[in-house]
Amino acid sequence: MRAYINLLFAILFTLLNASCNDDDVEVDCITGEVAVINEVEAPETAKVGEVVSIDVTFSMKNTCGSFAKFKESSTEEGKIIEVLVDYFGCTCGQAIIEDTKTYEFTPESTGVYEFNFRSSTTELITINIQVTE
Repeated sequence: MRAYINLLFAILFTLLNASCNDDDVEVDCITGEVAVINEVEAPETAKVGEVVSIDVTFSMKNTCGSFAKFKESSTEEGKIIEVLVDYFGCTCGQAIIEDTKTYEFTPESTGVYEFNFRSSTTELITINIQVTE
């Protein structure tokens, strides 16, 4: 009798293991992309050492999108900031979703700080902030 119970558990374990195959995971339905930035709202002035908050409004192409992070890079155009969005899922509602996140920085010295937010592959939204003592 004990041999039959062990055999039954072995068959059950094999069936459960086969149903949890990695082929069932929707790997192709997870992507990351650069979002389109629609609007940037920032103060014109700031003080050294104080956190400056910049509101960045961007669009996602469907309901599976969610904000991932801000990506910073430096080019001959200056500091470039992009919004990265992750898309999770294969079946998503087709709608342009707009969201706003806050980009923060803390100036360490006085001067004019220039930020370029990528609004498309060829366009930038440039923001200048005058930082004083």
